[in-house]
Amino acid sequence: MNKVAVCITGEMRYWEITKHIFKDWNVDFFISTWDTTNRKEDNYPYKFHGNTDINDDILEALKPKGYEFLEREYESKNDFHMAKYYYLIHRCNLLKTKYEIDNNFKYDCVLITRPDVYHDKNLIQQITSHELDELVIYSSEIGFQEHYFGLGSLDAAAYGTSSTIDILSSIYNHVYLSGDYNMLPIGHSLIPHYLKYTGLHMSNRGVEQRLINKIRRPEQYKELMEKHNV
Repeated sequence: MNKVAVCITGEMRYWEITKHIFKDWNVDFFISTWDTTNRKEDNYPYKFHGNTDINDDILEALKPKGYEFLEREYESKNDFHMAKYYYLIHRCNLLKTKYEIDNNFKYDCVLITRPDVYHDKNLIQQITSHELDELVIYSSEIGFQEHYFGLGSLDAAAYGTSSTIDILSSIYNHVYLSGDYNMLPIGHSLIPHYLKYTGLHMSNRGVEQRLINKIRRPEQYKELMEKHNV
């Protein structure tokens, strides 16, 4: 049987919707996110649909093998939202790696994702149904878009072998902690440049990235909840 880890990172927006998918997956979860305590007065996503004080709910639902809810002093270290996101990916992957070392094994497949991606409930069976290439990241297709400043891809979910995800998760080290990396570290243009830098490739057997639309008004949120039967 494949040993699968799912690393959930980023802000816990739409947790109340996608947790019903996560709970049905027979995987080991790892979580790195910001502390959700007393976040009601913050900006989106907490202020609009109440994802505040849900630390205990997350732990009860997923029973993660490793987790952290980071205090605001860590969140404030980076002003740019992309840097914050890759910082959490880096830290979540470290939790996964520590668990592997402590238990003397490596996961066959690791999925990095966020709670605002509405995955197919059978996703785990799909991504473990084929052999994974150590030099391939399975994610969104790389394409050309003006707002990508050239080539770019979506970055909300990706999977691969444990070793390959180790490389992908080192973006924070190589880009945001290094002054020697000669590229545009912004938005969706980051992934193609980084893959070329590390010698990895992107596969067309990626994971569908169905992002739930951002909610700005209460009536939008009510409509979204009804759509997903929550």
